[in-house]
Amino acid sequence: MKRTYLPKAIGLILCLFSWMLWPSITAFLATALIILVVLGALCIPVFNPRSSFYIPTFAKGNPATPQVALTFDDGPDPHYTPRILDQLQAENIQAAFFVVGARTQDHPDLVRRILEQGHVIGNHSQTHQFNFHFQSKAMIRKELDTFDATLASIIGQRCRLFRSPQGFRTPLLSDVLRERGLACIGWSGRGLDSFRQDPKLILKALLKGLTGGSILLLHDGGGLGSRIERSATLETLPLLIREVRSRGLQFARLDHLLAIEPYTDIKDQNPI
Repeated sequence: MKRTYLPKAIGLILCLFSWMLWPSITAFLATALIILVVLGALCIPVFNPRSSFYIPTFAKGNPATPQVALTFDDGPDPHYTPRILDQLQAENIQAAFFVVGARTQDHPDLVRRILEQGHVIGNHSQTHQFNFHFQSKAMIRKELDTFDATLASIIGQRCRLFRSPQGFRTPLLSDVLRERGLACIGWSGRGLDSFRQDPKLILKALLKGLTGGSILLLHDGGGLGSRIERSATLETLPLLIREVRSRGLQFARLDHLLAIEPYTDIKDQNPI
């Protein structure tokens, strides 16, 4: 039996025992409680970006290393991605950009520039829609196939680093990622710059719990909607770089921090 479905089986067995061992009203209450506990155990890992319950998830590198990785989601965006790239180039930092396939179709030159400046590209789904998490395996495969084809037309390779929209990992998505050999990437610190417009608050959130091996998340694109204001992110970035370095830490590219091969041939659906 797959580990993914083990909690369901345990819950059903406990429910049967409760009906057999207790009077009817007690059995009903016990069964209801067991169902709630099992549902909670199944749902919490879906929303926890650090959880490896359904699939191994890289939310942090080796804490003994004096390095951290900087990552950006939801781009490319023609207004903000170039400005972020300018800042990173000036500081000689290589980051990871988890791009949305549909947006790369509109801005392929930005994807090429990301690569030319030494950064790495990751898969952040083709459409970045919330209903991505409620699709069948067939529909998830179709979305990832479309992303692969889109990026292959630009970079000629298949991305192995995958970060799910909103960081959610359902059992069905986890099964598809596993069968395709994708490395699931979470984060250990995020600035919530999709909502916050105060650089001080964004910086404070990123620095909370900062240690060697940390994977930090910011945004260069517009999330579920179109372009939104990212000026606070641009203001936060130099503050973050200065603070990280003042603590004796260095920036490393995500795939180097985790020692993961970031790309494979587009035909290879099950890389080793």
